[in-house]
Amino acid sequence: MNQAYIAAFHMGGVLYHNSLGHHPASGVGPGMFVFLAFAVACMRAPIWMAFGGLMVCYVFAVGLAKVLVKPKAASDAGQSDESARLLRVD
Repeated sequence: MNQAYIAAFHMGGVLYHNSLGHHPASGVGPGMFVFLAFAVACMRAPIWMAFGGLMVCYVFAVGLAKVLVKPKAASDAGQSDESARLLRVD
């Protein structure tokens, strides 16, 4: 049960960075913990059960990410507040 929480929490971190448009490498940190949780679950249970649990946690994390994370707007992509202010014509 603890490994499921760890996998879901850190998979949410990967999805959080992805949905905000951060660099893909920003998901590597939490992704390592997803892998470690999966490895520990494989030591405690058969691999098919650990993989099934990981998929359930992934679906749960995707659902929470869609509800809780506001994706970056297409017009704001790649622009900071300062650059948006400089481009505005009054």
